[in-house]
Amino acid sequence: MSSRLRRGGIRGKTVTLKVKYHDFVQVTRAITLSGPTDDGGTIYRCALDLLLDTDAGARPVRLLGISMSKLVPAAGPPKVDRMEQLGLFGRPRAGKPEPPIAVDPEKKEKLNRAVDRIREKFGPGGIVPGPSPGEAQGG
Repeated sequence: MSSRLRRGGIRGKTVTLKVKYHDFVQVTRAITLSGPTDDGGTIYRCALDLLLDTDAGARPVRLLGISMSKLVPAAGPPKVDRMEQLGLFGRPRAGKPEPPIAVDPEKKEKLNRAVDRIREKFGPGGIVPGPSPGEAQGG
């Protein structure tokens, strides 16, 4: 999704997660960022955070969907995102949010463009995120 946003020259402010359970009951959760983004990591972390506010995992799921809205042109310098980096030890405890880590927007933009070029050349599996802490590594 993030590479399509960048190719289209747009950014979005609202990340929406749709979960449809096995019995066709559907829930929607959304979060609006302080500024627009086209960063895949930020979108992914928002979607994971929203997923924690559903019954996914406790109930069988038929469909998951992630979308961006409140779209704006990407012209100009990127805005600072609400979230920047996952905490080293998982989700913070309720009431104690981790302060966001400052990331140079120019460096993030260069990284995203490099990832797009690698995926264009080698396909979607050309570069993928590594495992989170505690996840088993394939081997």
